[in-house]
Amino acid sequence: MASLLALLVPLLAAASASTVWHKALITQDRLGAAARTQTVPVSEEILCAITATHTPWCELFTHNASGCVLYDVLLDSLAAPPPEGQDTAACRTRHRNVCIGEGEAMSHGTKTKEVDCFPSLVCWDGVLAPASSPEFSTCEAPFSSLDFGCAYLSTDTKTWCEARRACSALDADLAVPTAADYSFLQTYVSNNMADKEVWVGVKARKWLDGRTVTTGEWGPYDPNGSPDECARMMPGGAGVHDLADRNCELLYFYLCMRKMV
Repeated sequence: MASLLALLVPLLAAASASTVWHKALITQDRLGAAARTQTVPVSEEILCAITATHTPWCELFTHNASGCVLYDVLLDSLAAPPPEGQDTAACRTRHRNVCIGEGEAMSHGTKTKEVDCFPSLVCWDGVLAPASSPEFSTCEAPFSSLDFGCAYLSTDTKTWCEARRACSALDADLAVPTAADYSFLQTYVSNNMADKEVWVGVKARKWLDGRTVTTGEWGPYDPNGSPDECARMMPGGAGVHDLADRNCELLYFYLCMRKMV
């Protein structure tokens, strides 16, 4: 059995390499509130991770001497760090914006290293957020005022990472609309960028706020690339820009967005 496991693990791990499971802590109360769980009798944590990767509803898992348990609990919706005195469990989550640094849980207010090309993040109420979030009541130049925030369309092209850093320098981030505002974003980009392609805040098939890109938001033939690719808006057949995945190292224009208060 040990020799078979030694042969299988590298093959299965390679097949699941697109998903990274990050260490985290969660209270036992949160685990107990899971609507869906599944127990898997495996002794190796990597086999637990592979099973979790191929279980679409699984958001996190725990693994110990008793085996592997999959949960549908969304850890990055945690409203606050685990209260002192509450029992916590070590787990792994597929979401990258929880407060984990160097494999360990971070305390409230701790700054991190660069994460997903955004240079300044801080652990705030259990999730990673921009280290400084200025509040704006108006959209001054170079931003334009829209129904869903302040928008700035670049006049130069950059890689996805370079674009996100450029937005950060403007106290903004790559555009992330709400689901309700997505059609407004499509129209705005099409009206202002015509035949150009424009980076927005999508990486690994998720918006930067953690929301999974829906089927209706993708263009008709996307996503069709690697699961870890970024996404840009490109001219579509219906006269609006559609979302399409693409290698993050390519050069496109980009759309920065601020939220107004």
